[in-house]
Amino acid sequence: ANGTGLLIFPGGGYGGLSWKAEGVNIAKAFNEKGVTCFIVKYRLPDHRYMQTAQDVPLADAVAAMRWVKLHNNIYHLDTSSIGCIGFSAGGHLAATFANLAPADARPAFAALFYPVISMKPGLTHQGSRDNLLGENASVENEVRYSNELQVTTHTPPCYITHTQDDRTVSVENSLKMYEALLDHHVPAEMHLLPK
Repeated sequence: ANGTGLLIFPGGGYGGLSWKAEGVNIAKAFNEKGVTCFIVKYRLPDHRYMQTAQDVPLADAVAAMRWVKLHNNIYHLDTSSIGCIGFSAGGHLAATFANLAPADARPAFAALFYPVISMKPGLTHQGSRDNLLGENASVENEVRYSNELQVTTHTPPCYITHTQDDRTVSVENSLKMYEALLDHHVPAEMHLLPK
C-alpha cells in the first residue's frame, strides 16, 4: 500500500451497478499500483419509497468517505490522499461528491470516466436523470445536480476521460465540466479519444 485510497463508484444509470466491469476490475488494476480501493455499493434512488431519493447516492458517498477516513490506520492511508473515481452515472456521483461533499468528507481528487455531468435536458443521459431526479424533476434539483454549475474553488483536482463517439453519454458532458473547472482555476486534466 502506498497510502493512497480510492472510492470507486460503478455506473449503471442510477438503476443498477456495473459491479464487475466498473468496480472489481478497476479495484484490481489500482491494487497492482499500491492503491487501496473501496468499491462503494451506493443505494439507488427510488422515488416510490424515498422522499428525497436524489440525495441518497451522495449521502452514501459521504458516509463511505467518513468510514474510510475513520479507519485510515487499518488500511495505512494518508487521509489527504483519498480520492474517488466514477464511471458514467458513477462519474456523475463522483463529480457531485467532489462538488457538494462537506469539507470533512471531500475527496482529495476525482477521476471521471465518460461521466454524466449535467441534468439539463438535451445534454444529460435521460435514463440517469429520470432515475436520479424522477420523471418530473424540479428546476432546483436539476440545477443542484448539474455538476458543471456546482464547481467552486473548493472542488478538488479532476481527471476526465471520454470518447467522442460515445452514443450513451455525450462527450459534451465532459467538455462542460472541464470548462467549469478551468473557469474556477481548479487543476484539471482531460483526455478525449475519437473512439
